[in-house]
Amino acid sequence: MSNLTFNELMNDYKPSMRHRGGQTSNISVPLSHFVKNACSIDAYKNIGTGSRSCFTLEQLKRIASSYNKKYPNNKIIYNSSTRKDDLWNAIQQKLSNKCNDTEWCWLDQTFLKTDKDNHNLEKQFKPRGPKKINDWLSTSDIDDAMKLYEQFFPSFRFFGPVPIDFHGLNTELLELKIARLYKEGKHYIGIIFNLDPHYKSGSHWVAMYVDIPKGGIYYYDSYAVCDLPKEIKKLKNSLIKNMTEFHKSIGSDVKVHYDCNTYRHQYKNSECGVFSMYFILEMLRGRTFKSVTSNIIIDDEIRQMRQVYFRPKYN
Repeated sequence: MSNLTFNELMNDYKPSMRHRGGQTSNISVPLSHFVKNACSIDAYKNIGTGSRSCFTLEQLKRIASSYNKKYPNNKIIYNSSTRKDDLWNAIQQKLSNKCNDTEWCWLDQTFLKTDKDNHNLEKQFKPRGPKKINDWLSTSDIDDAMKLYEQFFPSFRFFGPVPIDFHGLNTELLELKIARLYKEGKHYIGIIFNLDPHYKSGSHWVAMYVDIPKGGIYYYDSYAVCDLPKEIKKLKNSLIKNMTEFHKSIGSDVKVHYDCNTYRHQYKNSECGVFSMYFILEMLRGRTFKSVTSNIIIDDEIRQMRQVYFRPKYN
């Protein structure tokens, strides 16, 4: 067991961000490339081409067009042959007094807030995340970030985040079938639970990761509590049964196994959501359960992972 700093994680743990199994992604980079970078994982390829922008050229044209409609007497001048960097500079110059060189600030300007394509423009960036560095992650914070990784890892399926009383709600978890997911090309499953029921404000985030090809079911609580709530225990037992039947049906000799984190990582009270995301995404990157759990990254270090999962603030 050892403590792991954020910088060590960025420098030493560099398994490729390329998808393991099934269709591969079109980029392969270590996590360190995403620190303080505002681009979404998919839009990172625009930076990879040498551009300074998370936007495509067509999106920049859309932004310029929206600006010109709002300010017809102060237009951004461009045409079909305008280069991407030149158009970016022209837009940035018009908005520099409000946004400096922070392009995700453009989305908050009035001429784009009402644009019907604003939602697609938002997708070019990581989620906004919580307003303050120590704020708890909300359900939408976690969902927005994890859904991006579904796009990046085609064989990953994220369920959640869900409250502890998910069995009584109309959630997709109630229809979770290993054989069907595998047939659909989904080989890895991530779930994040809140230990409060849906009618309360939320208490503590925990996570589960399922590796179908290897028959692994892993539970992670950053406080190292392995006494499962009855609702999660019921799901775990169902998954074990479901996955055992699946491997038997395909003639596999894989032994389904379960493990739980016994190393405490969290000692403060604001980072359980980040810990839960970190656990699932590190497993997806190819690290073993033992590697992720026994190499402890404490609260002040894990907090810096917000730079990886969410876009920087501009004011």
